[in-house]
Amino acid sequence: MVNEDINRYADKIYAKVGNIPGIDRTFIQKCLLGISSLNDQEVENKIRQLMMFL
Repeated sequence: MVNEDINRYADKIYAKVGNIPGIDRTFIQKCLLGISSLNDQEVENKIRQLMMFL
């Protein structure tokens, strides 16, 4: 994932779960950065699939 993807996904996820205490956009972005650092194309493809449903 590139930074643009991470930011877009973080926005989409935050829009859905932003009212959960302790879950902010920065936390979501850090989680996505961790996933991205795996450099696993299969995982990234699954994340893209999940994002289509949000």
